[in-house]
Amino acid sequence: MVLPRIPHDPDELVALVDEKGKVIGRATRRKAHLAKKLHMITALLILNKGRLLLQTRTDNNLLDYSAGGHLKWNMTDEEGVVKEAFEELGIIVPASDIKRIGKWSAHSNSTHLVSLFEVIGDWRKEDFNIDPNEVKSVRYYTVPELKHLLKCSSRKFTMGFRYSLKRYLRIKGL
Repeated sequence: MVLPRIPHDPDELVALVDEKGKVIGRATRRKAHLAKKLHMITALLILNKGRLLLQTRTDNNLLDYSAGGHLKWNMTDEEGVVKEAFEELGIIVPASDIKRIGKWSAHSNSTHLVSLFEVIGDWRKEDFNIDPNEVKSVRYYTVPELKHLLKCSSRKFTMGFRYSLKRYLRIKGL
């Protein structure tokens, strides 16, 4: 299946959710943000030989999930994370290969409820066809490198990802 790459659209409809992730409505991305309504994003971490792939975002030059984005109102979070991996990284990740890690608010004042997934794969940097409108670059990091960055340079991460990365490392016992 070939999915089209679609740029961010502030008028796309996103799923408004309660704290448990139950869909309670829909709104445009712009309205959800302006009204500070809780809505879903899906995120993926790619794990390869014990290293995590992170992207440097084009818009703010910060480190973030391997891939991630807003969940369209009529998609499951699994469908959304597969879509984001293709749009941002140019790879097809079979839904059967992804593993749900958890669902949580990205940080204390966030309007995003993150549904985090992990996939273990043997992708090399050359396998990615990144969308330069969204992703400046990608790089694999070891867990010790990430822990060092969290301790000494935490502002290099997006706020939501910084919270999710700490939680991911705890969940995985790393």
